[in-house]
Amino acid sequence: MPLLTRLYSPTDFGRLSFFTSATAILAPLLTLRYISALPIPRTDRRADQILLLSVITLALSTLALTVIALIFHYVGMRRLIHDRFWESYWWLIVIGASIAAFYEVLTMSATRASRYTVISKSQVTQATTGTLIKIGGGLFAWGGLGLVAGQIVQQGGGIASMLPAFNASFTKARRNFSIAHLRKIALRYSEFPIYRLPSHFVFAYSAQAPVLLSTHLWGSSETGQLGVAFMAIALPISLVSQNAGRVFYAELSKSKSTELALELTASVTRKLLAVGILVACLLVAFAPWAFALAFGPKWAQAGDLARALGLTIPFQFVASSIVSAYNVYGGQRRVLVAHTVRALTVTAIILVCAQQKLSLLTTIYIYSAFISAHYSLIWRDVFVTIRKSARVR
Repeated sequence: MPLLTRLYSPTDFGRLSFFTSATAILAPLLTLRYISALPIPRTDRRADQILLLSVITLALSTLALTVIALIFHYVGMRRLIHDRFWESYWWLIVIGASIAAFYEVLTMSATRASRYTVISKSQVTQATTGTLIKIGGGLFAWGGLGLVAGQIVQQGGGIASMLPAFNASFTKARRNFSIAHLRKIALRYSEFPIYRLPSHFVFAYSAQAPVLLSTHLWGSSETGQLGVAFMAIALPISLVSQNAGRVFYAELSKSKSTELALELTASVTRKLLAVGILVACLLVAFAPWAFALAFGPKWAQAGDLARALGLTIPFQFVASSIVSAYNVYGGQRRVLVAHTVRALTVTAIILVCAQQKLSLLTTIYIYSAFISAHYSLIWRDVFVTIRKSARVR
């Protein structure tokens, strides 16, 4: 990261941030989430049919996305995305989304076959290759194209190494292909496109909305600063919340009473809150100076934005780690409602701030205040859910 920020401009990183956000929202939609059902069937034959259905859905959805993007390119792209780069390279978003979706299909297929080594090797390969392409693009002054090309490889560069395992299952499914059987599978697992698809979309959009809207409202250069700030704070959040959340979920699942569950949740909350406050204080105190030192003087604004976003860290640490309680005690509907409210409110906040001609930094402070309140409510609701809900077995 420190090398890339010296090879590329904030505008280039703004283009990367927009691309990453757009593909993060679009890629999971292309399979209509049928691929999420792959681990469920007991028989390999049914699993192979789900795999075939996912591939067909991906192909048709990619075609539809291409047509929509093409229409958007000729009708409204310049009005909505104030960056001429995407007038020439809009098709990279379609390629990136489809490659990322296909890599997810391969990963789920390999996971069902317990080919974890293949998955790990592919991830290392694409991460290394993608980074090298980004560095090479910077050295040869490719601009945003170098970052986007490297990101595409990072999202799906390991496909080749995973194809042999995939081909065996896909070939069997193709031999047993039947439209009637495929329709039956689609109806049997219709809950995935009906319920999980909207939930996933709302969650992804609510997380990516600041970057997507910033590109339109403040331009790619400002978005680049914001994107780097988000990348920087994402690392501690993902490390802490994923690891703490995994342990919390395992222990909560084994708890034998509501009292023990509440005691565990309160203990985890106190510890994560203390760590989160420490990290937030470090960011507030040193972020602008640290960013300028680590990434270069032109990234001081990213440090200011990270300082604003750092105010959310204590609340994110806690809420992201204990939200798995909903899987134990029920409450997925509450999660969907919470993400929907977050998506709508974040969009409204950013649009109103832009209409009032507030700076991006001021907007992010207001955004951070709302996100902190949002996570606080989730945090409180987890305790309420544990107290009131019957356990889901």
